[in-house]
Amino acid sequence: MLDLDIPVVLRVNVGADTTVELPQLFAAFDAMGWTSYGHFHCQLAPINDHGCTGCVSGYQPEFTLLHQLHAVFDDWEDTRERYHVTLGYDMERRTSLLRTALYGRQSSLLRRHDLSGCSASNQHYVVFGADGLLYACPETGRVERDGDRPLPSRLRSRPADLVALGRQHRQHRQVHRLHIAPVCGGACPWHGFNASSFDAYEPHCNYASQTIATYLDVNRARILELVD
Repeated sequence: MLDLDIPVVLRVNVGADTTVELPQLFAAFDAMGWTSYGHFHCQLAPINDHGCTGCVSGYQPEFTLLHQLHAVFDDWEDTRERYHVTLGYDMERRTSLLRTALYGRQSSLLRRHDLSGCSASNQHYVVFGADGLLYACPETGRVERDGDRPLPSRLRSRPADLVALGRQHRQHRQVHRLHIAPVCGGACPWHGFNASSFDAYEPHCNYASQTIATYLDVNRARILELVD
């Protein structure tokens, strides 16, 4: 695919105990020659638990992954450039402005001026289900019921429904009260439904504040260098 100039984004779901294996994985990218192509990218995303089950193996908040990356690699910014690494979409969007200010670098996979917290609502991708149907959200699959409670029709994984839900979710009055609303956007409606008494319109920011604070903390030396 790379030889045919087809862009490839290799997503890697990183668990709490697998971050230490990334150097070996990146070395394999080099060995196979993938990093010599400008249209190859590796996207790192933390294993999440949008269903709020509490039993997902390897689950970790995104700010924890940020800490781990800076602990495993001596120079994370250099590593990102060398191996064409981007972060999960939420992490990338929340830290992109800070990264541009500190390092003058931007993610080629990030849509500018995207204030949404739900990538499905922006129609970023279409999921081809094993049942032959198309879905907007890769997290939920085709879920019609949760226990004995029927899900709201808007939460069923039809693209038009999720687009409408995501847009309304961003406009929820509680989202406007959040001081980081432009980089949070209310986050995942599906997570909000599972975490907030079955209210999909309740904002769930997925540790957005902690992610931003962590980014500033792990880049403390760069900040001090710029203000010195």
